[in-house]
Amino acid sequence: MKCVILTLIPVNSGTAVDWVGYDEEHRLLQVMFTGGWVYRYAEVSPEAFQGLTGAKSKGQNTPVCAIDAYPCRCRPCQK
Repeated sequence: MKCVILTLIPVNSGTAVDWVGYDEEHRLLQVMFTGGWVYRYAEVSPEAFQGLTGAKSKGQNTPVCAIDAYPCRCRPCQK
């Protein structure tokens, strides 16, 4: 995956997701979960990102639910 710095925005998801970021040019999505893990997904369409941010439950609608659909890297969050 490319080294791209994403601007993260806070989301109100209840319990699962704290922050999301998206770069349309590189089609990268980053999701920071409340448990401290950060997932970065490649090849995510703008429509998929809009679906995530428009969903009532971000945790149930993240690409994690279909992890095989997108190339992904995850790591613990370093604060």
